[in-house]
Amino acid sequence: MSVEQMYAMVAAKWVEVTDQIAEADWDKPTPCDGWCVRDVVEHAHGWQTTGGNAFGAELEQGADWSTIQAAVSSQFSDPANFEGSVEAFGGMSKQAVAGTMIGDLLVHSWDIARAIGADDT
Repeated sequence: MSVEQMYAMVAAKWVEVTDQIAEADWDKPTPCDGWCVRDVVEHAHGWQTTGGNAFGAELEQGADWSTIQAAVSSQFSDPANFEGSVEAFGGMSKQAVAGTMIGDLLVHSWDIARAIGADDT
C-alpha cells in the first residue's frame, strides 16, 4: 500500500469521526490528558498543516480540513516528494514525517471517537 493510500484511509476515518462532533462535544475530555475535543482537532489540523508544508503543500495555519486533506493528498501522490529530510523536524526523513502524520491522525481519530462515543475501530 502506498503512502497516498494509507493517508486516504486514515483521512477518511478522520472525516467519519469529526463529522459526528456535536456542538456539545467540543469541550468533552479526551484520552489525551488535559485535552478536550477542540484541542485535539486543532492540534491535528495544525500538525497536518505543518507536516504538509514540509512536502510543499503551502498551507496556512487555520486552513479547513478539506483544504488540508486535498493539499497533503496531492503532495503524497508524487513519490519524488518522499526524497530527502526535513530540517524543521530535526532532520527526519520525509518518509518518517509522512508516517508520523498518518499515525498522528489515526491516533487522534480514536481519541475523538472515544470522547464523543463514536465507533473507535
